[in-house]
Amino acid sequence: MKKYSIIVPCNNSNDYLDVCVNSLLKQTIGFDSLEIIFIDDNSNDNGHTVNKLKEYENKYPENIILILNDENMGPGGCRNIALEYASGEYIAYLDSDDWIDDDALENLYLIAQKYNADVVEFGFSNTGVHDGFMSHSKDRLNECEVYEIKDEDTRKEFVLPSDSSVVCWDKIYRTELLKKNNISFAEHISYQEPPFSYSVRFFAYKYVIVQEKYHYYYNRPGSMSDIERYKKNRFNIVNGYIRLLKELSEKGMMDRYKEEAEFIFWCGAFYLPLYNLAAANDFYTKDEFLDLQKIVSNRIGNICDNKYFLKTFSELLIIGKITYIKINDDVFEDIKRLFYQITHN
Repeated sequence: MKKYSIIVPCNNSNDYLDVCVNSLLKQTIGFDSLEIIFIDDNSNDNGHTVNKLKEYENKYPENIILILNDENMGPGGCRNIALEYASGEYIAYLDSDDWIDDDALENLYLIAQKYNADVVEFGFSNTGVHDGFMSHSKDRLNECEVYEIKDEDTRKEFVLPSDSSVVCWDKIYRTELLKKNNISFAEHISYQEPPFSYSVRFFAYKYVIVQEKYHYYYNRPGSMSDIERYKKNRFNIVNGYIRLLKELSEKGMMDRYKEEAEFIFWCGAFYLPLYNLAAANDFYTKDEFLDLQKIVSNRIGNICDNKYFLKTFSELLIIGKITYIKINDDVFEDIKRLFYQITHN
């Protein structure tokens, strides 16, 4: 068994792949320890990306699996397909224009073995320089937060929204954890990662967070900023959290974790989209807000009765009430002012 399966979705990635692949070739854990699964998401760059991927596959046939999509599935769909092929002990996700430090996979594997971890989460840097030559200094290797989830009460606290990130590529995952529990990504939408990351937290038993940074996230020139992307895809965010509720229900988790799941849903699908847009001096239109309110209120109980809401928003209970109250023009303007006040103080 390989130590890792590295899943890399690709779409028109020809100009970026060399840096990504070189960072894997240089891994101190040894390239033979890696199974790299490239999945091309129906690139339309005249075959440049596919041809480069085929070159890698021909050069490293013992380490590289190449999958070609006939239709565009988005990163979530690509990752779901690739997981079916994965046979490594741990899964790592890497975007085709990102890269990792030379010692990343070795150090993370040693930590995973030391703590028998299902998941190891680590830090990352954003960069606008795409050369693959930067390297993080490592001076806090022994600083780990170890979460052992032995019972339902412990898990109820562990799954709640926290400082832990909701992206997928700053963690390694025990392959058995993902496959046994059928943990997958939302497909054909942006922001498919939060439902995946929360599902992981509902099923992991040993979760380790290390302080060190190992990953470089590349901000492509001319690409949308995070807030521009957020504005464009804000309803996709809601769809992702709807999928999370549906998945938890199908897996029989809602009876045990109803209050936790509803708080996660409310935070991710309602409060944070409003908060983040207001922070960027933007907001929903009244009709969009009414649609959002309807979507959320139809799927969960009264959030004002939720113990986690009451604990977190004890000094701002009105935030919960706006999930349900009747909206006219004056009330909507009051809501906008409230969020602008919250985010700009």
